[in-house]
Parts: sequence; C-alpha cells; structure tokens
Amino acid sequence: MFFTVEATTPGTLGAFTIGAPTITATGETLPVDVRIAAPETEAFGGGYRNWWDGDYTGIDATSPIDQAVLRLPTSETDPVLRRFLGMLPFPTENRWRVRDPNAFVSGATMGATRLGDRVLDVSDGGSFGGARGVVKTGSSRNRAGAISILSFGPGRSEGTGASDIDFFDFNGDQYPDVIGAGSVQATLPNGALGGRIGVGVFPKVRQNETVTRNLNLGATTSAPRETAGLFGLDNKSEMGPFNIGVGVAASDGTSTAQWDLLDVNGDGLPDYVQPSGDGLAVQLNLGRRFGAPEAWEATGLPTMRVEKTETAGFSGNAGFNTAEYSFGGGLTSTRNRAGTERDLMDVNGDGLIDLVFKRLSDDISSGSTAVEVRFNTGAGFLAPQAYAGTLPRPIQSRSGVHRNLGAYFSYSFGIGNFAITFNPGFHTGDSFGGSQSQVRDFDGDGYADHIASDGAAVTVALNRHGRTGRLTIDFDYAPSATVPWALTRHIDPFRSATDRIETALFTDGLKRVLQTKKDAAVATAAGTAPTDVMVVSGRVTFDPFGRTVEQFYPVTEPLGNAGTFNATFDTIQPTRSTFEILDRVTQVTIPDTTITRTTYDFGPDRAGTPQFRTVVTDARNVRKEMFRDVRALITSVNEFNAGGAEVYRTSYTYDPMRQITRIADDRNNLTNVAYDLFGRRTAIDNPNTGRTAFTYDLADNMTAKETAKLRASGQRITYTYEFNRLTRIDYPVFTGNSVSYAYGAPSLLGQPGNRVGRITRITDAAGSEERRYGPLGEIVEERRVIPLPGGAARTYVTRYEHDTWNRVQRMTYPDGEVVTYNYDSGGLLRRATGVDGGNSYIYAARVEYDKFGQRLFLSAGNGTATRYAYDPLDRRLATLDARLPSGYRFHDVAFTYDDVGNVTQLQNRAATPGGQPGIGNELGGPWLKTYVYDDLYRLVSSTGRHNTKADETRTYTFAQAYNSIHNITRKTQRHEFKGAVITTRPTITPTPTPPPVRRVRTGRRPSAASISRTMSTATRSARNSAARVKFSRARDPAQGGRSAAQE
Repeated sequence: MFFTVEATTPGTLGAFTIGAPTITATGETLPVDVRIAAPETEAFGGGYRNWWDGDYTGIDATSPIDQAVLRLPTSETDPVLRRFLGMLPFPTENRWRVRDPNAFVSGATMGATRLGDRVLDVSDGGSFGGARGVVKTGSSRNRAGAISILSFGPGRSEGTGASDIDFFDFNGDQYPDVIGAGSVQATLPNGALGGRIGVGVFPKVRQNETVTRNLNLGATTSAPRETAGLFGLDNKSEMGPFNIGVGVAASDGTSTAQWDLLDVNGDGLPDYVQPSGDGLAVQLNLGRRFGAPEAWEATGLPTMRVEKTETAGFSGNAGFNTAEYSFGGGLTSTRNRAGTERDLMDVNGDGLIDLVFKRLSDDISSGSTAVEVRFNTGAGFLAPQAYAGTLPRPIQSRSGVHRNLGAYFSYSFGIGNFAITFNPGFHTGDSFGGSQSQVRDFDGDGYADHIASDGAAVTVALNRHGRTGRLTIDFDYAPSATVPWALTRHIDPFRSATDRIETALFTDGLKRVLQTKKDAAVATAAGTAPTDVMVVSGRVTFDPFGRTVEQFYPVTEPLGNAGTFNATFDTIQPTRSTFEILDRVTQVTIPDTTITRTTYDFGPDRAGTPQFRTVVTDARNVRKEMFRDVRALITSVNEFNAGGAEVYRTSYTYDPMRQITRIADDRNNLTNVAYDLFGRRTAIDNPNTGRTAFTYDLADNMTAKETAKLRASGQRITYTYEFNRLTRIDYPVFTGNSVSYAYGAPSLLGQPGNRVGRITRITDAAGSEERRYGPLGEIVEERRVIPLPGGAARTYVTRYEHDTWNRVQRMTYPDGEVVTYNYDSGGLLRRATGVDGGNSYIYAARVEYDKFGQRLFLSAGNGTATRYAYDPLDRRLATLDARLPSGYRFHDVAFTYDDVGNVTQLQNRAATPGGQPGIGNELGGPWLKTYVYDDLYRLVSSTGRHNTKADETRTYTFAQAYNSIHNITRKTQRHEFKGAVITTRPTITPTPTPPPVRRVRTGRRPSAASISRTMSTATRSARNSAARVKFSRARDPAQGGRSAAQE
C-alpha cells in the first residue's frame, strides 16, 4: 500500500510522522519505507517513485557520466542544447524516449546512440544520399612536352579542365540541385534529394580547353677541385669551392570554354550552351529536360568565353664550401596574371547575358575604353556594337606573386674520432594576389559597372546605359539628428549644372512625416520678382493617440537650412479635425471656419435592412447618407434636396466576391453587371445603352465587345493580341475605323528610338502614326502620315525633348518651329519661347507662383499681363486682373463662392472699351453673372448682364429643372438685347419606365420620339427657334412606326 503526501514547501513534509504499521492479531510490525521526494531539479529527481529515464549527452565517449548535469531545467531552453533531457512514454512502442528513436529505455532493453546521424556518410559524387551536403568535384587532363638544348628549353601543354559535379538550381524551384554526368537530382522542399533524372546532353557540367606554351632558360657554374695524377688519373672533380645558378621561366596560355550551363534566355533555368560555327548552339532548359538544339547566330564568334594567362619567374642560388664549413642559399620569385578577353555577362540590366569582347595584348593588358557587345534578345544575339565608358583594363583580370628566400650554413669540427656538425638555416616566403578588374554592380542601380584596383585605390567606371551621363538624384540621410531627416537632390541640367532642386523630409520615431521642405521660386505678390527659397510644409499637431488634429498652411525660409527642422507656424488658423473613440473623423473645420460634420450610427437602408450609417453634413447644412454592410460595402446612398423634403435613393447589390452586380436609381431603373468565375466583367445592362457583353481569352484580355445594336445584326467589336499586347481593334460597321498597333521587335535593340517592346506604329482611318522613345520611355518623336485623295499622303513630324523628370524641354513642330520651355528653381514652368524660320517669338515671358504653387502672374508674349489673387483662408481664386500693354484692364473679375466652393457670382469690374484707342468694341467691358444651385449642387438658374458698350446692355436669364435621377427635364433661356426678346424652352418629359427619355419640346413646337438606345445627331437652327433631333431608331406613330427624323 502506498500513500503520497504533497506539499508546496519542502519543509512542510517534516511535520508528518509515519509510524510502522502492525498486525493487530499477532502484533507483528510490518516493513515500511518512507521516502521524501527531492526537488525536480535535483539529480535523479522526479519521475515515478523517484525513478526517471533520461537522455544524457556526454562530452565524449570515454568520459564518466557527470551526475551534476542530471537535472531538469529551471527555465525553458533549446532541448537540442541540453545535456540531460527527461524521456517521455511512447505507449505504441512500449518504451521511453525523447530526442532519438535509438536512445530509449524499455522493460527489458535499452539503447544508446551518438548525437546526430548514427553513420557519417559523405557523398562521393557517384551516389547521392538524402539531405546531406554535396561535394563538388572536378577533373582535368593534360598532355605536355618539352625540349631542352643546353640551358634553353621550350615546351607546350594541352589539356581540359571540367566540373564533374556541381550544386545549383536546375529546375527553377529555388532549391539547389545536384548536377553531374548527364543527370540531375532535385532537392525536395524538406532538404532531401529526389531520384535521379537523366537529361543527357552533357558528360560534364562544364569544360574548358587550355593550351599553354612555356620557355625556360638557366645556367649553373661551379669550380672543380683538381688532384693531378692521383690514383693514376689526370684529375678528379669533387665538390667545388663554390657554385652559382641562375634561371628564368615564362609561359603564356589560353583557356576557352567548350560548353557550360548558363541561363541565356532569362527564364531562370540554366541552359546548355556551346560554341558552334558562327554562333552558339543552345538547348533550352525545360525544367526536367533540355529542348532541341537551336542556333543562336553570332557571326565571327570563335567561342563564348576566352581567358588568357601569363607567367614569369626568376630563380637564383649560390654556395661555397671549405674544409670546415659551407654556406648556401637561393631565392625564387614568380608572377602570374590572367585576364578575360571574351565572356557572357549582363551589361544592360535586362536579365539576359550578353556577349562581351575586349582584345588583350600579350602582357594581359588593354588600353581601350570600349568593349564590343552583342546584346542578347532572348532568342539570339544582335550585331556587335561599341559600348564606351569602360576602364583601360581587361574585362576581368587577376594577378598573383609568389616569393621564397632561403639560406643555410653548415660548420663541422672533429673531436678524436668523432665529428660534430651544426647545420642552421633560414627560410621565408609569401604569396599574395587577387582581382585587379571585374564587372559587377557597384552602385546598386541594376547595371554592371567596371571596377579596377591599383594598390589601395579602387576606380569605378559606372555603367551609363539609359542615362544622360550623370546621376539625376542624390540621397542623404541624418537618422541621428534631433528630428531625423532625409535629403533628396534632383539635378536639373537644363537650368543649372550646379544648383540642384532639394527636398528634405523630417519624420519622428513613429515614422510619421512631420515636415517637408522643397526648393521653390516664390513671389510675394503678383508682378514682383520671385525669390529662391524653401517652402516648408505646414506644421502638424497630433493628439495623444497619434491622430492629426491640426494642419497649418506652409511657410517659407531662406536657402541653406534644409537639414534644420522649422518650428514656425503660419499665421492663418489651421484645419482642425476631431475624432470619436474609433478614430473616425467627426468634424473638419477649415481656416474660413466652415465646418463639415460626420456622424456614425445604425439605420435601415433602402431595402429596410439595418446597416452601418454614415451621415455627412456639409458647410451648407446639406446632408448625404451612406449605408454599409458588415463587409464595408455601400448598399444605399440617400441624397437630400429642397431642404430635405426630397430624398433621392440609389442602391447597390454585390455578389459574395464583393463585386457590384446591380445598381438601382431612384426610379428603379436597373443597371445589371455580370461576371465570370475569374472576376471578369462579362456584361453590363442598363436602360439607356442596353446590354453590352464582353469576351476574354485565357490571359484575361478582352477579345470582343458586343453592344445591343451590334447584337441585333450579329456583329461585335473584336480585339486581337500578341501575348498581352493589343495589336488590333476591328469595328464591324465601318471597317475603316479599325485600329492596328505594331510593336518594336528585339532586332531593334541598340538602334535609335528605344522601340523594343513599345508601340512603334498606330494605324487608323486618319492614317498612321509612328513613334520613337527616349531612355525613360517618353515619346520623343511622332510621325503622322495622313492620306490624301488620289493616293497621295502628307507627313507631319513632331519631336519632343524631355529631361529626366519627364518634363518637356523642347518641342519641334511639323513646320520646323522649335518651342523651348524654361523652369524655375522649384521645377515649375517660368518661360516659353519659340524660334521659327530665324524669327523668335515669346509665348510666355514670365510665370510666377506663390508658396502654394498657385500661379500669381502670367506675362504673355504680346505684352498682356494677368494677375491672380486668392482668398487667404480657403485658397480659392478671388480676383483675376488682365491688362493690355497699353494699360487697359479688360478683365477685373471678382469671384464669389458659397460655403462649399460653388461659384455664385462672377463680376467683371472693367471699364467699357469703347473709349480706349485701338481697342475693338467687343473686348472687355463690365459684366455680371450669378448662379444658383439646388442642394445637390446642380445648376438651376443663372442671370447675366453684359455691357461691351456704354449704351448697350445685354441680359439673360436661364433656368433648368431635373428629375430624381439627375436628368434635365426643363430648360428655359431668355435673352434681351435692344428691346428684342428671344425665349427658348426645350423640355424633356421622362416616362415612368425605361427608356428614361421620351419627349422633347423646343419652344412652341412639340415632337414625340421613342428613344431606343442611341441618339445619332442633334442640331439646332441658327435663330434658336427650332431644334432638330435625329435618333437612329426612332419610331413615329404618325408614320406607322417607320424610321423618321423628329422635329
């Protein structure tokens, strides 16, 4: 029998006394065993009855078990790093284990294993295992021969070097695969290797052929020792008292690629490439196999990769001997160099490797600053062209030096029959080398640059592909400033080669933009000379929750303080915003004190369904309600007119994919929209146009459009594509309106116009238009050909010159006139001039702006000056003043607005022009116009009075009415001049059911027309006494439904 007592404090257990039990009948005392459990972190602690099975990791196999580490952790650590880990029960295996199935304890057996793999298996390249490292292997073969004549000896060697096994992505899944001996083992997502896939083609991954020529020259001299007549011989040569040896060696070689696995078509898969005739033989990688061989033409190409090597060395030794001692020493020095003469690399940043060639001299050097490039089109190589701007170095080169120096000394002396010899020596040597030039992206712009090292200096020739010759934007950062800021400098070479347009951005620790500064030329008043300053965005105030509650207008500051936060507030009161608890805006007050309020609650929409309701009340106290469902989709919109007495409702219906499927206006006219399973709109049907259907191909390109009118005749508009590029639009009724598009072929790469992949020609009924582009894709030339009767044609060419900001700097019109645009220090247009046939013209002499970038002053080429003034609170145009060079003010216009920005009055306060010399009677003069709007801000009436002469007054009144779906139902205009009155009253009476437009009345002459879809023409007589409206499918009841023009 077992009893267990548990306590949270170990000392509590000491209060328990457990006595030995006895048998009552016999008085026999039974055995008892009392154990107090040790803390779980103690050695051997825990477990059932203080027994614990654990997984122990020792330091090595021979060390005894360290019982001090047999403890459970007091904190969570990585189990892989623990020395001791408690085992867990595995009932299905009837054993305890934890980290490794081979380390276990069961009722009868236990097992132990090493940490990690049980058996270490290193791949030999012939058989690949599971998820293990791969050993890359290579091999080489060489044949050599040499001839030695006295101290001179030439030689030659030929051989091949190959990669037998390599490790890189072969099938494009971003996992490196094992490639070798014509087969591939793909790496699975779990890191293991799949089965072998035979791809044939290559016996080795890549192979080079190397030819080396060497030359040796050396001589050794020594002093013989003579013993005349000794042993009956004339002389005997023994170790001489001295010897000297000198030797030089030199070699040069060429290594050419025989084949390699390279991605030549930019799809991310390595293709099999080898030289063949006048180009390359390419077998494209299809993921699990190679395609059929393709010939990629590259005339005059002997191979795809050539590397030249050169080695020179010197050696010398000397020594002498005496009866007691000897001395000897020597030195060697070898220098080697290697340079690439031809290679495959991407130099224009299009992701396709190009063929690059730069001829090398025998000493592996090149003084040329241009390389010959054959650009890769993805299906072949273009003709060679010069690519200037490289360093006078090889494309890629490296060098190394190896030096050794040694000296040895030997001294002997005898003691009786013994000799003692000392033989000290010294040896030192070093080797150093590295890359001298290479091609790689240095500045991170995606284009390969040419880099060379010379001692401690590194020289870079930046790739100018697609550039105008210099960088256009520089960036500078100050993350440690009190207010962190970043500075952007835009180069504007057309205005100044040194003065850049600077923009500074300040942020806080929450990545909120606090302030923006920008260079600008600001005029304080219309007509005054502008000053170069920095415009500082208005201060921003945040509430404790990080919401913007105040936004001030901008201010200006002098130049030179771009990196200093400007704490100045503008004097105009800010735009203030208030929020509710869900961070939704409830009120916005702009500087002119007008307020827009927003409320949020729940309410029934048009269908009576409770929804989230948003009510916006503008500064004129006009309301608008929007209802949203739980997906935040608008289900209904209520617009209020006539002080809220009229409510116009529009409702929206969606499918489960949040796509709008139906719109119902206030009169329940329905617009239905249909989609296919890919979310593409297949049809739209409304009462005015009927049903329009759309058809798509498998790439989501619209291939056909069928309107209601075309469907009746079995016709439709069709669209043709090349890949995803639109190539043709065919109209069925009048085929001459069809449009075709042509695109630049890859063969145009390197030719003027940057037309590859872009639209080069548009052909339509008006003729054809050819286009050429700049480096940034901007249109630089439009050539319009217009056909004339008789088969003749006329060509009009317009040319554009842009800067790197895509601003037009110059335009050349078809008649040859060149118009030049000049910009100020802030990048805004300040002047426009033209030159035509040697004559100069000024179109805009001066254009000036305020700190908001709004135009203050415009001086035209004919001397006319226009000044603009704005309301300081709401920034709306307040007055416009325009004067002739004579000083006559023909426009002195004042603008009046309502609280939401609608123009309510225009008044020209200029004097009548009749008394001005040389001015026609129709220019200028006082006039007044007023405008009235309903609550939906639709124009409902207007009045006007014009006085172009002191004794002549023209007046008009205008009024129009709308229905609830915003169609005009009535229009009245009255014009009075010199006692004559002309009144026009066209009315349109809608029917209660579609189509919406039913009757048109002009003046006193009514007409009826049943409109079925499309109006083709509409004309009005010169004296406004009648109107003629012609409908393509009108039915005249008086003529039995025959088509007729209704008047």
